Amino acid sequence: MDLTIRPFRNQDAEAISLLYRVSVEQLGSHYYDPAQITAWASLTPEPQRLVEQMRDGRLRLLAVDAGDRVLGFADLEYGGDGSGHLDYFYIHPAAAKCGVGRALCAASEAAKAFFIRQGYQERQRRDLMLGDVPIHNYAMRKTLI
Repeated sequence: MDLTIRPFRNQDAEAISLLYRVSVEQLGSHYYDPAQITAWASLTPEPQRLVEQMRDGRLRLLAVDAGDRVLGFADLEYGGDGSGHLDYFYIHPAAAKCGVGRALCAASEAAKAFFIRQGYQERQRRDLMLGDVPIHNYAMRKTLI
């Protein structure tokens, strides 16, 4: 697969929003039940929100194909103490298991095994509620030099 990693541009916001939803609905369905998928998909970020988030100094990287179509994205949010965490990590279903995730990196139920293979350690399962629907993800950690 011809793949390029590049930084976010404001004009990518709509494609990222759409990719988020399709990834949750299609890839997430392997790990979560329909109510959880509906609750999670309801959190799809609006394009303007994605643009506004970039003002906080985060690093958002996109994996794009030769036609500059977004195949995946990862969003590193930096903490005030120099630490950071990946806030978003989503791959288009058509690009799953094609090396896109390996080229980016982060943590959720669907990505947990991937991150462990990449040297991350599970810190804890985080159970939360999306409205009245229980769902979970994982806090993962890896020291990056």
